[in-house]
Amino acid sequence: MLGLLLLLACDDTETVCVSGEPCELGDGYYLAAEPADWDGETPLAVALEFHGHSGTPEKIYGRDTHRQGWSDSGVLWVLPAGNNQTWNMGGLVGRDDAAFANAVLDDVRQRWPVDEARLYLVGFSIGAGVAAEVACRGTEPWAGLYTISGGWFEPVPSDCSGPPIPLMHLHGTADTTWPLEGRSFGPLWAQGGMEDNLALWRSHNRCDLPVPTSHEAWDCEVQVCAGDTELRRCLHDGGHTRPSGWNTDEFAWLARYTR
Repeated sequence: MLGLLLLLACDDTETVCVSGEPCELGDGYYLAAEPADWDGETPLAVALEFHGHSGTPEKIYGRDTHRQGWSDSGVLWVLPAGNNQTWNMGGLVGRDDAAFANAVLDDVRQRWPVDEARLYLVGFSIGAGVAAEVACRGTEPWAGLYTISGGWFEPVPSDCSGPPIPLMHLHGTADTTWPLEGRSFGPLWAQGGMEDNLALWRSHNRCDLPVPTSHEAWDCEVQVCAGDTELRRCLHDGGHTRPSGWNTDEFAWLARYTR
């Protein structure tokens, strides 16, 4: 079906929901949007995007410029839903959200022609930690990881599975919800600092020293890593938010890397 549609997956893969009412996939659901100019046959790049705490797929889908950015990039945009509007991170008991994300991808494969060389993970705030965890487990051929304003809670993992993966991290220097240095909520609960989060990927990806790089709006540095990959960290002067245009120009950078 051509055009930008709201599509939700059900347990019965013969059923496609287009009315905006969520359909169940095991113990969760997801939304997806096709690029507006898709011909209905060409295999699609896929970006799984994980919302932040108190977010929902419907809230994100309703942001027209956000949705249009993915459409303009030619991406099948997939929005998994967290349980109770959040994710199982930091030792909380509940659904294995990394396993759920892989189940979502398997369901997507049943419904659309997927370009297996162009599978990407995107996450905002606590959703960035979910995206990182999915990438870290290395059970799928993910071609890139894009984290925004968040990451793992403490303790940050010591290593990851799978091959080096291109990573871009975007964060606001005025972010007080998830500060760059992280923050503690007590003796057993703390957001990880971004240097600790990125140090894991620098080690896993076997990266060289960071080098400043030009960007029209942000302060960025890039590291060349193994497997012809990069680790890119960009800072903007805003708070806990996605700055304008983040998912068009920067996805073009991430999409240079394919499995």
